Parts: sequence; C-alpha cells; structure tokens
Amino acid sequence: SVEEAIRLLVLYVAISIVPVTRTWDSVLASKLPDLLEPFSALSPLLDAVRQNVLALREYVEGRRVQARTRWGEVYELLGRCMSDAQPWIAAMRDAVAQGIVKHEASIGNRAVAFEWAAKIEAKALHRVGTLYELRVACLMHGDTAGAEYHGKQAELLALRHSPRQMFYPSWASELAGWLALRDLTGVGRVVEATRSLAARHARWVPHLRAAEGAFELVRGDLLAARAAFSDALAQTRPHNPEGPLAVLAWTDAIAGLIAVWI
Repeated sequence: SVEEAIRLLVLYVAISIVPVTRTWDSVLASKLPDLLEPFSALSPLLDAVRQNVLALREYVEGRRVQARTRWGEVYELLGRCMSDAQPWIAAMRDAVAQGIVKHEASIGNRAVAFEWAAKIEAKALHRVGTLYELRVACLMHGDTAGAEYHGKQAELLALRHSPRQMFYPSWASELAGWLALRDLTGVGRVVEATRSLAARHARWVPHLRAAEGAFELVRGDLLAARAAFSDALAQTRPHNPEGPLAVLAWTDAIAGLIAVWI
C-alpha cells in the first residue's frame, strides 16, 4: 500500500541518519531530504522528519547556525506529533535534542547545553552521548573537573547499558578545548580516539591528521605540526577537487596552520 511504502521510506531515511553522523557522509546527507520532499505535505510528521534531515545536511556542510535553528523547530514539530502508538517519535525527538546539545556545547553555550540536556529522557541510547557533550561544554570553559566528571558518568552509563550511540563524541570540539588549555594528555586522548575512527571510516582521516597536528603543536614541534596540518588540509578533498569539503577538518587544519605561522 501507499501508506506502507511511505512508512518504509521514513524508516530508511531515519536509519540513514546513523551512517551520516558517524562518517560525515555529506553526499548521503544531501540526498535524504529529496527522498521525503514529495510526501512531506501529507502529514506534519513527514514534514518534521524531512526538516530533521535538512538540518542534518546543513550541520554536515558546516552551516551550524541554520541547522541549530531548524532543529529547534523540528523539536517543537515532533512534540505535536507525539503518540503512544508511535514511541519512535519520542526517540527521534531525543536525538534532535542531543544534536542541539552538541551544537551549543561546541560553541561554549554551557547553560543552554545543560538546559537542552535536561529535556532528554533518562534512557541510555541518547543519555550517554549527551553526557559526553556536557563534557565538551565544561571543557570549553576550562572546567576540567566538570569535564572529567561528565566523561566518567558517560563511561559508567555505557558500561551498564552498552548501547551503541547514534552520535560519536564531539572530538573536534574536544580537541579545540584541550588545545586552548595546551593539555598534551587531553589532545593525545583525542588523537587516539580519532585514530580508531579513521581506521574504520576514511572521512575521519583528515580529522586524525588535524588532531596529530595539534598534538605536535602543543609539544612544540612546529615543523611536524605544519606537516600534519597541511596533510589534513589536503585530505579534506582527497579524491576530487570539486567534491564535498570536510568542513570541520578544514577549519581545524586552517586554524592549526595559522597557529604554527604566528
């Protein structure tokens, strides 16, 4: 039936969000909204799902302020669609809230990040990732004790429930925090985390090289730092000069090179 076909399409789009968030696949992210566009007028829920993947595309492409604004609207739209018959809507709403926490934490809006974190249901699926985002929110203010506390809470919750998280921790934002503090141990932790991800997903390679550049910068080896940052910059478009840009890695590489030059 038409209804069943639409339901399966929505399911496909929802499932596709996971690889986008884990691999920064901007090509896949750009295709998802178009799949739902012909049907979005049929119901507020379909429109909310489409708006959600539009926000995801904006986030991956580096248009973070637009994504944050749209996610706020999606959160309200999903709230009006809540029903006991469709519990997955609540889970999607929690995921949207976590995305907002991620954004607010990354720009140092600690109070807003904590406010949105409080909206998320106390379920392990999104709660573990949210605690990692709160670690970043603390780190951006130089609150290493708060960052350590929330990181340990996330690890304990993950050990108890062992859910696989939809979003990876915000390693780029955490890198910025540790780099600002000139904390070699913290930067090294980010290097190890991104090395593991780069071994599985090629799109994490420029992030790894940027993190390695930051490590060398804090260590005082400017030549090694410049080489790593330059390689990260080259890796942001490794195969096609006209292809999609790995925006976060690009900004980290440029910022790193500027730090080396000055």
